[in-house]
Amino acid sequence: QTIAFEWAEVESFLTSYEPNPFKIVVKPNMGAGSDDVFLCESPAMVREAFRKIEGNTNSLGIVNKGVLIQEFLVGKEYAIDTMSRNGKHNIIQIWEYDKRHANGQFNVYFGQKPLPNAGAIETTLSKYVLSALDALEIENGPGHMEVIFTKSGPCMVEIGCRCHGGNASWYDVARAFSGYDQLNAIIDAFVQEEVFFQKVDSVHKEKKYGRVVDLVAYERKEIKDIPGIEFVKSLKSFHRINLFKGVGDTLDVTIDCNTTPGEVILLHEDEYQVARDFEAIHSFLKTDFFRGTTPKDDAVDIENESKADDHIFLASSPAI
Repeated sequence: QTIAFEWAEVESFLTSYEPNPFKIVVKPNMGAGSDDVFLCESPAMVREAFRKIEGNTNSLGIVNKGVLIQEFLVGKEYAIDTMSRNGKHNIIQIWEYDKRHANGQFNVYFGQKPLPNAGAIETTLSKYVLSALDALEIENGPGHMEVIFTKSGPCMVEIGCRCHGGNASWYDVARAFSGYDQLNAIIDAFVQEEVFFQKVDSVHKEKKYGRVVDLVAYERKEIKDIPGIEFVKSLKSFHRINLFKGVGDTLDVTIDCNTTPGEVILLHEDEYQVARDFEAIHSFLKTDFFRGTTPKDDAVDIENESKADDHIFLASSPAI
């Protein structure tokens, strides 16, 4: 990967890298929630993505200075929450991301679920993350690392020296699944360091399975009703729903975390019940979760386009 501030730097990187097939990820140097993350399949697409990012203000209100040009990694993506104290690290929770193609975007969040810290993949991820923290000389504080497990092994996408984000929607899931969480780990690490390391070593006993469900909107509309609320409440594993859009609001098509209309938290003793409810929610989102009409501004735009087309047709009619 490289960071580029001018297009010439991007061209130089592409010339030396020559990916085959051509797939390049272009994204801001500092951002969040998959804001302005593009999968480009040609140099022209890379150039357009670079133009959209460099010098523009992102969703955090920060002017983008530098654009990351990265190899497209193929594999399942995981997030690993850590806590470090005086150079010692602990894995607090491993999460498996569920990202899918939707609405023309390649990496839309559908949800995430916690994994036990045991198992072949989890053990490999843990060893990789601990070595990466040492290599980056991170000694104190929380970390949120995203890793893709490729055919050649784990590869870090990025790390934020911060807590897991996402409005802390994961908190109840982490507590129910393992009895511990990153927020309390921070307090323990700084207040009672020895207890913190003992607690993490002994805490991972699966109590309940859970998932965070990221809601995906497939159509822009003015919301008139939300049948999805009662639908999710009827599910056996339902725990909580957080909606960011309500009746009267304009629902935007979901392409990143900033355009998701809400989230649902699922918890249950049966792992398969949670999985079934997860898919049921995403199926309902494609049909009747949000009811509404075309926003007035969109309707005016469509009407104006129609009038413009009629005008063009009439103007050319005499020449036919």
